[in-house]
Amino acid sequence: MSMTFDPESRFGGLDDKGFLVYPNAYDCYQCHYGVSFSQQSLQRSRDTHSLLGSNGSSGYEENLFSLHSTEWESPGEHFAINIACPRCGAAVGIVFEATESLPGFIRFRPVLVVAPSSGT
Repeated sequence: MSMTFDPESRFGGLDDKGFLVYPNAYDCYQCHYGVSFSQQSLQRSRDTHSLLGSNGSSGYEENLFSLHSTEWESPGEHFAINIACPRCGAAVGIVFEATESLPGFIRFRPVLVVAPSSGT
């Protein structure tokens, strides 16, 4: 079982349509440490589907898309990253939408935040 969070409740630095602006920060659901995402790191994640590897992974992320694929309605490409909070180690999977807003410029919007129910 997993816990699902609304991205607007976990991210600072979103525009009025929910896309990331810079600077931004994901707020850890356990210790409230802020983790920032750069345009370059998200671009790489989109290519590899994993930003920081699977540290703290508990297997829930393999089913992230199949469990929650109907929970978002957006036209862009979707990819998931798995991170562990640098302060407390809490694992989380984040699904992002990548949308090309201008030729060669991709905007990123978090659409789903999922954590294992055990917290770590």
